[in-house]
Amino acid sequence: MRQIFLCLLIVLSCSFLFQCQVENRCSPNTQGACPCPDGRYGTRTCSADGVYGSCYCLSAPSEQVVSDADGAAPEERPAPEESVSSEPQAEKTPEAGPEPEPTPESSPEEVSTETTPTEPEPIPEPSVVEDEPVTEGVCEEACQGGAICSGTTCKCPTGTTLCGSLCVDTKATPEHCGGCGKACAATKAACVNSQCTCLFSTLIATFSGRHAGGVEAVRFGPNSRYLYSACSSAGLQVWDVAGRKHFYEHASGIYPSTDGVRDPHNVSVHKDADQFLVSGEARSIKVYSLQQQKRIREIYGHTANLSDALFNPAGTLIASSSKDKSIRIWDSVTYKLLQNLSFTPEVGKMDFSPDGKLLAVSFADKSVKLIDTTTWQEVRSLAGAQDNIESLAFDKQGKHVAVGTDAGTILIWDATTAALLRTIVFHGTFAYTVHSIDFSPDGKYLISGWEDRSAKLWEVATGKLVHTLTMHFGAVYGVAFSPDGKYIATGAGDKNVRLWGCP
Repeated sequence: MRQIFLCLLIVLSCSFLFQCQVENRCSPNTQGACPCPDGRYGTRTCSADGVYGSCYCLSAPSEQVVSDADGAAPEERPAPEESVSSEPQAEKTPEAGPEPEPTPESSPEEVSTETTPTEPEPIPEPSVVEDEPVTEGVCEEACQGGAICSGTTCKCPTGTTLCGSLCVDTKATPEHCGGCGKACAATKAACVNSQCTCLFSTLIATFSGRHAGGVEAVRFGPNSRYLYSACSSAGLQVWDVAGRKHFYEHASGIYPSTDGVRDPHNVSVHKDADQFLVSGEARSIKVYSLQQQKRIREIYGHTANLSDALFNPAGTLIASSSKDKSIRIWDSVTYKLLQNLSFTPEVGKMDFSPDGKLLAVSFADKSVKLIDTTTWQEVRSLAGAQDNIESLAFDKQGKHVAVGTDAGTILIWDATTAALLRTIVFHGTFAYTVHSIDFSPDGKYLISGWEDRSAKLWEVATGKLVHTLTMHFGAVYGVAFSPDGKYIATGAGDKNVRLWGCP
């Protein structure tokens, strides 16, 4: 065995001497291999004179350990006296210089034994590499869809934006909160500040099987316990919100019905949560009692079909508007006529400010006026609408008045200064009618019911589309927020009432 090993050393030595003789003989601009101090091979380039330049070596400590263990150069093997010595002496061998020739007592088994202790040397190095992601560990778990963790923040490539934990195309559906809105819609979530979140975007319940016609008006009671809905064929239903079930049917809606209201415009609930009224294509106002479960009053006086009717916030008055170009104010207890206001154009939709001091009214000439409920005189005019007004709402803080038109636009004014704050235009294929609108209790959002079978949720401060509710199979005629801010109700031409919220 020792003789074989000596022969191998002689052959390698001759090869090394021959390499030295031809070291600088090369063809210009060619590359050749050259030995490095760590026993590996580097590269060198032949100059135009046919002489090799300097040797370029790459030194990697972890790789060096592997290379030494696999097979070190013969001249790096230790002398036999060190091989047979104790193990602590063997640990010093990497620091010793290479021996020119081994003695006959060396053997391959001794080389293997001597290189084994060198392997634990790089053990501390992996621990350093594992410590680096500790500060980025949470970030790396959150970054997905092409996002890269930079420090503790997920960052996206140019042309994309971070939507939750995903990088999405910024060019996709700009009216739907950018690409984020498209990504959130895939999971039935809403896009708020580039984050996918549940914002009235989960279908909680569907109330069906009761209405014989399309649902044209929905309204929550003041305590959010009951939801009222009226359909085109005079059906009138009350639903238990918490129980997710039907509570009371006043009129079946099977035409002809003498107790309901055909083609209803609005449902208004008294603050005592008992009385509620419905206005529609009729000249009278019908008032009902939830406790008695019957109609308790029908108010006559208008000479043409009604446009709207509602209780004031205090529950002391009823206001009604009509195509006879008048607004009439009634006592809600005695039902006596208190005021008869006449106008030149036909009167449309109405809503009281939350303190009841102002009444916002739309007209057929596309104007909106604010009327003082003490003097019943106009105090401000809100200009800017270019199309027919189909819906109107005051926000719950009394700061804004909004209208929806038959051209697919929503206008929002400052109720104090009468300044037009913004006009929201949905860039769809057609100019769909905005049938109904309502502000959220905190005034941050506005829900709108559209002819395109959807309900769209907008951010009031920016006018951005936040989310679209799209599970109806008919035009969405009625929308409403619950007073507790937990739900949105939608009523549509598919005869269904849907309840939206978060699980």
